[in-house]
Amino acid sequence: MKEIEKAGGIAAWNPGPRPIEITRKNVAREQWRVVKSLHSNPTRAADVWLICGTEDRLRRASDMIATVLPANHFMRPVGGHRWDVSSPAAAELLRQR
Repeated sequence: MKEIEKAGGIAAWNPGPRPIEITRKNVAREQWRVVKSLHSNPTRAADVWLICGTEDRLRRASDMIATVLPANHFMRPVGGHRWDVSSPAAAELLRQR
């Protein structure tokens, strides 16, 4: 994530060439490569929904991912990384659809 932030965000980040295989050393980069692909493919990004609580330990990453999603596909309920936070938010997203 530091590398992506330093590049100016997901849109500006260059993940480099694809590896021959995914290993423990490159799996995070390849996951972020998938996120970056959503930036250039709005149809695919429209299939992704993200819920992350205000106190979630993954908030920094979710903030970056949210930048490539449609605005109404990201929800930030109050709370942390817990089912009792994300489950009601998911129910709300489903009601909106």
